[in-house]
Amino acid sequence: MGLLAGDLEKVPSTMTMRECYQRIYEWHKRNGDEGIKTKYGKDDAYSRTYADLLKSLPSPDAATDVDMAFVFGEVIYMLMEWAYHEEDAEGIKTAAYAHHAVNNWFEGSLKKLQDEARKSKLYEQFSYEKWKERNRKT
Repeated sequence: MGLLAGDLEKVPSTMTMRECYQRIYEWHKRNGDEGIKTKYGKDDAYSRTYADLLKSLPSPDAATDVDMAFVFGEVIYMLMEWAYHEEDAEGIKTAAYAHHAVNNWFEGSLKKLQDEARKSKLYEQFSYEKWKERNRKT
């Protein structure tokens, strides 16, 4: 999955990492509960873990840089990826915000993003390994 031509250019070049996080946070808080049911259409480990993550997301004011890194990664390749091409009220895709952050604060490197994301308290609960393990037990 990837952005389409012109998607990334819609993100204002002056947006900060926190502003990108805030846009993603607000979109998911407003649309996530119903959106995943409508678009993904399954009640499984993925959707249940997404719902738990949604409840656990730190507010934009409280999110640390590593928490934001974790969320950007989830938007690009895991729990929040189902909404990759969903647009906010500004007509900007959630993934465009995440990729803007990767390009500007992680040198365009998903490896650097992942290294920072692993430091987040969210990683301990919501990394792929952790949620698969948690859902095996239920």
